[in-house]
Amino acid sequence: MKVVEEYKNVLRRMIPLTIKGISEDTLERAMDYSIQKRFQDHQVSVNNNYTKTEVEVKLTELMDFILDRKPILTPYGVMYSRAGTVPNPLAKMVDSFLATRAAYKNEMFKYPKGTEEFDKYKLLQLVAKVDVNA
Repeated sequence: MKVVEEYKNVLRRMIPLTIKGISEDTLERAMDYSIQKRFQDHQVSVNNNYTKTEVEVKLTELMDFILDRKPILTPYGVMYSRAGTVPNPLAKMVDSFLATRAAYKNEMFKYPKGTEEFDKYKLLQLVAKVDVNA
């Protein structure tokens, strides 16, 4: 349980600041006793309203997920994936429009200015530019 270790690491830093002269052994025994006596690993529901799914997990599993993935958390308990951690379909679409425009521009420059082929590819790359900007 990563969350328990993280909690103990915080206590190892904070307790000696408030209780001067406490030994590491005494602190470790006190932490273990307190965690064993008071800690309850409750079952929690995680509702994903995007995929319309609900998952039952242990609280420690959820906390480990938060510590590992570091999602964006809101005060209401909503979690969002950080940018770049999941595929973005809109970004893929814009990239495909940019690639299409680049292909049309490359084709356009193969022909002399003023020719029918040059004008055709110029119009196609301008249409692709409008798609990107839309």
